[in-house]
Amino acid sequence: MKIFSFFLGIISIFGLSGTVLFLDPESKTLLPFIAFYGSFFLFIFSFFLFFLLKKQSADVTKAVRQSILLGLLACGILFLQQWRILSWWSSGIIVFGICLLELGFSAFSFQEE
Repeated sequence: MKIFSFFLGIISIFGLSGTVLFLDPESKTLLPFIAFYGSFFLFIFSFFLFFLLKKQSADVTKAVRQSILLGLLACGILFLQQWRILSWWSSGIIVFGICLLELGFSAFSFQEE
């Protein structure tokens, strides 16, 4: 799984750099935004997955879940910054929501065990 996350990170770096270099961000089409946020999410996901698997080698599902939530957090904050509505209050609400999701997922998985 570590090798998968490493190669996913390499591929997403190339995708992110290709998106930034070759697509026009000022065009009114939806393709540059989807490509950028998709490749950015994959990069953040693979980055945190690689380091969380290094730290928590036994619990793969927990590392994948936390990597997805951290990727959503980074994309959400970047999206708010793009539209110039990011403040400490709005980012705090996003962080609080992500923490509540993680708490709900961990409590649900704790009940099943």
